Amino acid sequence: MQYAHMYAYAREHNRRTVSLRFAYKYRYFRICKSRWHNFFVYVAIKFLAKIRLMRVLSFEMSVPYSVIEKSLHEHDNVVVEGWGIRFYDLFMKYRDEIVQMFAFLPKVEGVVQGRIAGNEDVRIGVHIRRGDYRRYLGGIYYYEDDTYIEAVRQAVQQAGVSEKSIGVYICSNDPDINKLSYQSAFPDVAVHFPSGNAGEDLCLLSKMDFLIGPPSTFSLVASMYKDTPIFFIKEKKMHLHYKRFSDYMRYDDSRSGDNE
Repeated sequence: MQYAHMYAYAREHNRRTVSLRFAYKYRYFRICKSRWHNFFVYVAIKFLAKIRLMRVLSFEMSVPYSVIEKSLHEHDNVVVEGWGIRFYDLFMKYRDEIVQMFAFLPKVEGVVQGRIAGNEDVRIGVHIRRGDYRRYLGGIYYYEDDTYIEAVRQAVQQAGVSEKSIGVYICSNDPDINKLSYQSAFPDVAVHFPSGNAGEDLCLLSKMDFLIGPPSTFSLVASMYKDTPIFFIKEKKMHLHYKRFSDYMRYDDSRSGDNE
């Protein structure tokens, strides 16, 4: 998400970008196969930045847009970092290009297709994020299973189809998730635990009909591909109300959002 905002700005101003992260890590996307996204480029740019032959611009969420735009306009050949890089209008303008750039590689698509059941009318994707969320913002979005189960229960009720034709796909960074608690809570629903890597889980979530999870750019990016309705669990007592990716991306004042 962070790089996509920077790409949109550069695209608008006829500048070229390279993502250091996708040059060497998270090799799940089409962008990773492009000419400049390789480990040699990653090492070269990091070295130039370290010896200060390439300027590093760092923008936190508190930096005004006018300051960011002025700095980017005044400098060429820079390394840009920080969560303040947000150009919502430009992101939506070039969204189709961004989606194509982050299309999943055939290997990832093949694995995911093998994990999706073919006899389900509605598929609900659940992103259970724990790990770092135990500490992030004091653990405000760290939820136990009962909170997610209630969210899934509301989603199943709103699906408008027989429970027997609903598939719930639960993706998590918690290796000790209590699978039995979910299966027991929904005996008439097909509950799946794909247990993929980060790229496979993201790809799978992008193919769902509805998404549920704590505020996180991980599930927000999954929503980006098809403008999938997504519900962010912001408190333990919730009433499900879905929004689409495009709705979230209209909030230019969302500088207090997450930092995945």
